[in-house]
Amino acid sequence: MKIYFITPNDYEIHELEKMVTEVLEAGVEIIQYRDKNISKDVFLSNAKRLKKIVDSFGKTFIVNDYLDVALEIGADVHLGKTDDSIEDAKAAGVAVIGASAKTLLDAKRAIEKGATYLGVGSMFNTTTKDHAELITSSDLNEIIQNTDVPIYLIGGINEENCTELLGLNVDGICMISAITKDGKYKENVERIIEKCTQLK
Repeated sequence: MKIYFITPNDYEIHELEKMVTEVLEAGVEIIQYRDKNISKDVFLSNAKRLKKIVDSFGKTFIVNDYLDVALEIGADVHLGKTDDSIEDAKAAGVAVIGASAKTLLDAKRAIEKGATYLGVGSMFNTTTKDHAELITSSDLNEIIQNTDVPIYLIGGINEENCTELLGLNVDGICMISAITKDGKYKENVERIIEKCTQLK
């Protein structure tokens, strides 16, 4: 399984650059830039700088929400139900298009529209996203068994509970606070990979 890192809100660009560099050095495969609390102009400027770092490692850089930003800088995109349409991203030739899903119906609709991977959850209680509902085991299994795109689990995943997910037939796990909690970004990723040995 791959580790998919989503950036937290409210960090200055210099700290974000340090954060992204360190998690990539430690073995993260995918970076999603997300910040709900800044203007689009600042978001665009930051995204350009972060993409350069991710590109230098040869890894995947994904922009959350803003299809226009993704198109301007040549990034991939993750779109929620209320974000720009998946069809627009597909029509524009975006290679990697992520969508969020909590049920098999969500998943199938997103894939039909053009999603190339799914973010599925919430797996556990999380402090990162308000009002995140836990996915049921039956819904999770239905999505895994009846879709053919990569699946990344999200929601409250940390080094203590990630081992509970290792038996699932998914492609990776998404993490935020488990990596950023104390500023020791590289050490946290390395410890997670060491503990969850099948993530290597």
